[in-house]
Amino acid sequence: MEKDMDGFYEVALKRERREIFFNFRSIQLDVGDQVVVETPGDEEVGEIVAKGEIVSRKATGRPTLGILRKAQDDDLARLVERRRKE
Repeated sequence: MEKDMDGFYEVALKRERREIFFNFRSIQLDVGDQVVVETPGDEEVGEIVAKGEIVSRKATGRPTLGILRKAQDDDLARLVERRRKE
């Protein structure tokens, strides 16, 4: 498994949106992991789709929110419920 030295990850969120987040907590993460991220005013579940140098370059000059944790069963259940209501 490749070690990510800079901590930036691209995360796919609902409605095909992708954003860049920083792993401030140094959680062991890899592409494909489901994570809970902070968004303005809320938390959201997404999937890591990219990491590494390319993501770091995309993040330059952008305000960065953080990855809070790996998604747990209750986070994923809330995600399914929210998508059902959309």
